[in-house]
Amino acid sequence: MKKVKLAIIVIPFVIAVGLFWFFAGSYDFVPSATKNPFDVDGMNRIDLTNPQIPKDSEGRIDYDALIQLVSKPYFSKLLSERNVKHHPGDIVLMIGPRVSMYTEYSSSCGYVIADNGEDYWLKSSLDHDTLTEAKIMDTNPDPCRPNTSSCFCQAQTHMAESTLKELSYFDPVQESDVANTVLEYMTQGNQNLTPKFLIGKYNLDLGDGVTAFCGEFWGKHSFDYFQGTIRDSKVVGFGIENSLPKLCAINKDAQYFGKVLGEN
Repeated sequence: MKKVKLAIIVIPFVIAVGLFWFFAGSYDFVPSATKNPFDVDGMNRIDLTNPQIPKDSEGRIDYDALIQLVSKPYFSKLLSERNVKHHPGDIVLMIGPRVSMYTEYSSSCGYVIADNGEDYWLKSSLDHDTLTEAKIMDTNPDPCRPNTSSCFCQAQTHMAESTLKELSYFDPVQESDVANTVLEYMTQGNQNLTPKFLIGKYNLDLGDGVTAFCGEFWGKHSFDYFQGTIRDSKVVGFGIENSLPKLCAINKDAQYFGKVLGEN
């Protein structure tokens, strides 16, 4: 009689356990979300005693690294509150202006492209243990312009390099006009040194009335490439590069302009 009672108790238990493991194997169990170690509190402060706080080579808090770890999840939360569907991994941040000495401060700027293709521009500041600013903007507040450099210009360039699927090129007339303008600029005050180069289009919007160009010098030099800007038929910005800019488009059949010293 005892064996019968024991069987009545054990058999349903075994069946229940078997059904549990059967259905458990049919679904993916997602572990509960853990707290982000870089979340800010109600006063927008960070716990600097957290052992995961990044350090530099001298053992000091690396604020440039820390602001990225703090800002990205914070921006993701703000975007979600605005009902902007996005992937947190698509948030791109870069460090703002740096100073040569160590400070307990850092700033960042960047962007995110939402699931619907809209872009949002981001800015944050970190002072010691407090996130003093975290702002989302619908347009780039400080876009690239000739002879200027800014954190948002770096972000704009990064976005163009990452998202532009096809580069555009100068047509033959544009190529010749731009090359001759650049050639005139290069030879001003030094008629004995006439460089030889290929010219191309730099695919970045630098504002109305501005033509962005790039190119490659003939021969081998310490810096083989260049880029710049033209406004009102005059070069208003010029710089040399040690590698071909990603947004530079030089036609495959482009002709060299200018000549090297001693060449007829």
